[in-house]
Amino acid sequence: MSPMSPRLLRPRSSGFSPRSIANLGGWWDATDASSYTLDAGVSVWRDKSGLGQAFRQSSLTSQPTINASGINNRAALSFDSSNDWMDLESQTLGGNDLGFSAGSPFTLFIVHRYAGVVGAHLFAKASATSANRTLGVETRTDSTYGFRARGAQSGFHANGLAINANDVLTIQWSGAALTYSSRTRASTSLTVGTAAVEAENITLGARTASSPVGFYNGLVGEIIFFNAVLSAADKSRLSAYIQAKWGFALP
Repeated sequence: MSPMSPRLLRPRSSGFSPRSIANLGGWWDATDASSYTLDAGVSVWRDKSGLGQAFRQSSLTSQPTINASGINNRAALSFDSSNDWMDLESQTLGGNDLGFSAGSPFTLFIVHRYAGVVGAHLFAKASATSANRTLGVETRTDSTYGFRARGAQSGFHANGLAINANDVLTIQWSGAALTYSSRTRASTSLTVGTAAVEAENITLGARTASSPVGFYNGLVGEIIFFNAVLSAADKSRLSAYIQAKWGFALP
């Protein structure tokens, strides 16, 4: 009997990607060079969900660059804390205004590596007025993240975010409750305020698209957004995908 072909003995690829899960509302993948356009840096970072969204930056001096081995030897966008940032050019993400309304649940995952600048904004839909920010994710003086959710402030002081450590943030809104988790912090409930939803575009690497400040210092490898709370089974599948790709699982 002839030996079985080595090709047949290899495990099959699962073919899994975030598109395998229902309600995908946005997917940005820095390891896919076809998803971005390079100028001085990255001028366009295109969404792979099929919804046609893109983070953009037309100013050459404000374009993040590509670090080819930034996170676990995989490519990531590098933000310099000086003036690098990108604008989704939309007030919604996957059609969701991130306003924490009862009928608009969502789950947001961000694979990143924080380099230690205080007051830097990783992700935001926010104005200059802190009390009115719809959503702000920023680093604090104790190396943890501070959050704004419809104007409410929530921060974390124990188990601070490690500098220059690979991480994945998860922000989940069920329609009634908001939770946050990372590799350095177990899932924790957050407070949602009552401020109006900001008429501001969603930004990456800075606060306030109309007058950007608070520039992020670090790397961003992947952003995955769902217009839903994931089931345990789907979260497990996504965690296995991130583990295989980035070398660490969801918390």
